[in-house]
Amino acid sequence: MDWLPHERYLDELGRQAEAFASTVAGADGGARVPSCPEWTLTELVGHAGGAVWWGGEIVRRRADPDLEPMRLEEPEPPKELPAAAEWLVAQAGRLSRESAEAGPDAPCWSWGDAQRTGFWARRMTHELLIHRLDAALAVGGAGPDGDGFEVAAELAADNIDEYLGALRPIARWGFSKRLAELPGEDRTVRLVATDAAGGAAEAGEARAWALRRLPDGFTAGPAPADGPADAILRAPVRSLMLLVNRRLLDGWRAAPGLRLSGDAELVQYWLDRLAFE
Repeated sequence: MDWLPHERYLDELGRQAEAFASTVAGADGGARVPSCPEWTLTELVGHAGGAVWWGGEIVRRRADPDLEPMRLEEPEPPKELPAAAEWLVAQAGRLSRESAEAGPDAPCWSWGDAQRTGFWARRMTHELLIHRLDAALAVGGAGPDGDGFEVAAELAADNIDEYLGALRPIARWGFSKRLAELPGEDRTVRLVATDAAGGAAEAGEARAWALRRLPDGFTAGPAPADGPADAILRAPVRSLMLLVNRRLLDGWRAAPGLRLSGDAELVQYWLDRLAFE
């Protein structure tokens, strides 16, 4: 599917960062994050800020022939939560400004398939979106099933597009050992949005995605809603976003509005391998 307009990502960088900072305002920086239990709230904010700094630095130095992105040393994030949140907002603003100046199509290194500057505004929009959810889960701003977390339907659909589109590059780079376990019997899980997602419902088409295991690899991404599948998950697009990102604290079956037909074990197999370990 097409990406959202570049200007939307530039706006979302600031919007998501500001909402992230508001979510953690006044919270205990030492609190554990239930969806990322290895991190405290301050560490979560610092991680997100560092990721956005990295994207901004790559866009800024896109024409530098000596740039070695994987060797960039991120600055140390602030140790206190309020300062870390301010730093996060500043990094999002920096990436937005650099991306606005560069435009979406300037040649630029990325670890994804899109070797252009627009990759980073999109990638970091969704980095902030999902880690804002992590923060909300940590401070009680969202229930275990994501209740109370607001996200526009078209942004949730784009999140699923972006996340699934990143899987094959992630596997190529070796960022996840678990994705290497996917090749096997040809079987498919289909995800079908039951609500309007990015205008598709108005056009008479449901947004849908397919996760397909193959003997020599896998595919994952947008697909027809009515194709063959061994398991079909139907739910509002926001619920599918939470499910794909493994942010349902009570398990994927707790996704609001979810209807399953077919092989539940295949669904679990896929979700276990979407853990980037």
